[in-house]
Amino acid sequence: MTTYKPGISELPWPKLQVLYGARADLRAAFENSRRVVTARDGQTLVGAARRLGDNIYVMAADVEVAPGPADHQLRKGLLEALLEGGDALRVYSTAPVPEAEPAYRALGFRRHKTGYVLPPGVPRPTAGATTLCVHGTDAIEWSQLNALYDEVGLVGGLAAQKRYQEIRDAFLTSQRVVTAWQGNRLVGAARMLGDRARYGLVVDVGVREQLQGQGIGRQLMAQLLRNSEGLSIWLTSTLDFQPFYQRLGFVKQPDLLARFPGVTGPSEYLE
Repeated sequence: MTTYKPGISELPWPKLQVLYGARADLRAAFENSRRVVTARDGQTLVGAARRLGDNIYVMAADVEVAPGPADHQLRKGLLEALLEGGDALRVYSTAPVPEAEPAYRALGFRRHKTGYVLPPGVPRPTAGATTLCVHGTDAIEWSQLNALYDEVGLVGGLAAQKRYQEIRDAFLTSQRVVTAWQGNRLVGAARMLGDRARYGLVVDVGVREQLQGQGIGRQLMAQLLRNSEGLSIWLTSTLDFQPFYQRLGFVKQPDLLARFPGVTGPSEYLE
């Protein structure tokens, strides 16, 4: 799970030097900044940024992240945490590398001479809005996962029966697990069963109800299906969410059979 931490009291200077390429002025630059934010995946430093200026003009500087598939989301998260709560008239940023431009555009920045500007009237970022997806179960806070499925159901009805240990066992024995986070809050989860060679079954794709329709489910599915091009993949879905999965390329399979515990006759999902 990636967390965004303000301040320099516990800043890992050697790791920061690696991130920025051993700049001689790095420590002085960060110590003299108005605000510093770091992004960490567990104990690993994966990004940092600093803020200069006053209550009228703000400069976002040195927004840097470790290379990887989540670098766009990391940059966006750093900018949100860096500018949170500010009401400055103008917010500027030094010119980012080309691959960083989508993160700035997503927050409303526009090109301005040699950098970017967040014009007056554009809502200032709010920390926690960025959603990051994390693979595996190490970062899961099980009480939050239970609360998610208390809200959205799924997991074979285990949450409704408060059978939380069985939910945990199901996730721990899954082939793949992906969770979605906004700050320290778990907002979505999904898992896949399978043999890693031919077949996969996607189950329990859940997103907090108030956040549905914002692309979190699509992010979860993209991460869950990453590097699975050689697998035949099935999934189960409630009727109202079938169009969502069809937009992701899934089609109905008329020759599929199923057996559910306690169901002996026709039901909503069985003929």
